[in-house]
Amino acid sequence: MAGLDQEIFADGHTQELKKIKNLLCCEAHNELLKNAMLVLFHSKKQASEAEMDYIRKLQNMEGFI
Repeated sequence: MAGLDQEIFADGHTQELKKIKNLLCCEAHNELLKNAMLVLFHSKKQASEAEMDYIRKLQNMEGFI
């Protein structure tokens, strides 16, 4: 995760990273959230439908993104 942190910080997404780290404390969402992070910040892969639903939920959270 440290490498991903550095990439996100390099891209200037520090506020989003803090919010994501707060959400990562919920273990059940850990893997899906990491995949959502990749899609949101790096667009390196096609998101699954479950990931897109989760991203939409994150985007609807007050103050997120």
